[in-house]
Amino acid sequence: MRTDRYACAGLLALVACGSGEPTTPPVSRLSFAVGPSTRPATVVMAPSVLVVLLDGYGNPVRGATDRVTIAIGANPTGGTLRGTTTVKAVYGIASFKDLSIDQTGDGYTLVASSGALPSVTSEVFGVFDTLAPPAHLDSLRLATATLPMGGPGVEYTAQVFNESVGKMTLVYIQAYIDQGGSAIHGAGGSNMTCTLISGDLPPGACSFHFTVNVPNTGGSLVAGPATARFELRQWLNQTQSALLDSVAQAVTLTQ
Repeated sequence: MRTDRYACAGLLALVACGSGEPTTPPVSRLSFAVGPSTRPATVVMAPSVLVVLLDGYGNPVRGATDRVTIAIGANPTGGTLRGTTTVKAVYGIASFKDLSIDQTGDGYTLVASSGALPSVTSEVFGVFDTLAPPAHLDSLRLATATLPMGGPGVEYTAQVFNESVGKMTLVYIQAYIDQGGSAIHGAGGSNMTCTLISGDLPPGACSFHFTVNVPNTGGSLVAGPATARFELRQWLNQTQSALLDSVAQAVTLTQ
């Protein structure tokens, strides 16, 4: 019987060519699409940990709905993994949206498993105490200490150091201008750009720069001495962030 496109027409289609519906290839292995990152204790990991189900060629199996379980692998300080640890994959991806670990320590890993598939281990990461965060500003230098109100902006460079064994995510620097009053004015900010992924801070040192823009506040800020404060922060969720380090520098504002 012919099985070309002419034979696959009419009533013989199902017999000659099958139903025409795509078949889902078997899942061969798991992989961390988004692994855990260094975060404070008890704080939900962000971005969410994602485990993808792959076929034998390393392609995502979009039709896979297998259940995936995640657990602590290396556990340097006896931490407990909190959150939903078993989820059903959707379009071949298992998303763990509420994971956290309750004990501080460096050198944690997570292990993902699903049925008879080989388990997979994440890269190492840390869990830190917010009172002693692992990242700090080693140095910060403004191109000039004279800042014009209303622009143009002034570039500064900073050396940021991550002492953790794992990368940190959603890290940014925020600049503020203060003249000793009740109002402290934002003067620009930016995610860390140490890698191709905005906000990622890998272990070790990272040189970074962006522009400080002093707002024209219509009287709240005036020409004269002021303080520029730079805060290194990490987003904990959509509305809250943790202060990792801060430095201040005397500046002069001009009209």
